[in-house]
Amino acid sequence: MGHIADIRSQNATRPAVTVAGADRARIVLAVVLIALAPDGQIDAAGMARVMQVCRGAPVLAGINAAGVEELAALTLRGLAARGPDRVLADLRGLSTRALSETALAMAVRAAFVAGRVPPDTAGILGGLATHLGLPAAWLSDLFEVLGALERPFD
Repeated sequence: MGHIADIRSQNATRPAVTVAGADRARIVLAVVLIALAPDGQIDAAGMARVMQVCRGAPVLAGINAAGVEELAALTLRGLAARGPDRVLADLRGLSTRALSETALAMAVRAAFVAGRVPPDTAGILGGLATHLGLPAAWLSDLFEVLGALERPFD
């Protein structure tokens, strides 16, 4: 019982999500959702992929599934009302190279459907990589690695 009490005590004293953590979450979700829903419209299957990729991601530590869903809904409304360029402009200067890589990797992973990335989504991902200052070769390598991981085996 002592171990369970220790865990409860740690959870009870865990700090709320920090501003930096909230900014990281905003950046990650903006990149992922721009890749899948640049117009702010996403179907249930697409949202399920977003949530699957976000589940357990260290970059989103401290934000539960309901918080991710709420932030995703806000991001989607922003995309629908203002478009991807303005949503990204709001986040300019908040990202690091490592965070940009993580966000784009999560977006690529969420973009895979039946073992492939639809061509229009691949084009959006290329534009996001450029916007984030990530080299095309890095994105190409990422597609290869995630393609191997997401390949279907029937």
